[in-house]
Amino acid sequence: MKKLLSIAVLLAGVAIIFSSCGKYEDGPKISLKSKKARVAAEWVVEKTYFNDTEQTLDGDEQYYIMALEKDGTGKYIVEAHTDSEGNAVAGGEAEIEWEFDEDNLKIRTRMKFGDAWSDWGDYTEITRLKENELWTKDTEEFGGVTSVYEVHYVKK
Repeated sequence: MKKLLSIAVLLAGVAIIFSSCGKYEDGPKISLKSKKARVAAEWVVEKTYFNDTEQTLDGDEQYYIMALEKDGTGKYIVEAHTDSEGNAVAGGEAEIEWEFDEDNLKIRTRMKFGDAWSDWGDYTEITRLKENELWTKDTEEFGGVTSVYEVHYVKK
């Protein structure tokens, strides 16, 4: 009986691990943390790419924080700082809600303005979701031209 119970516990553990396996283009392949647990963090932009070309960050990105909670809520936060021209930039924050698509491969947000919520934005593909990294990619087609915009976030 103990052997049967041990085997059942082992199989349940393996099922949990493989249900958390990654489907993201850039990984990870396996994670012991759920996707919600990995996305719940304070994220700052590390790099951006437009059509595979890295874009120069203007310096202010380090003051923009996307704080996501496991329950689908969060905030966009701008920390008070001085911009590259020496001008004071006031801080502030806005409430947001976020959600995964049904496959947990894409994410979208909406923002609260006063007492009203905006419409949901388009889903953004998640290409990497590790404990300290979140990479997203948007592909748009306009006039027969395809553009790809990627954002690499790191945990603050």
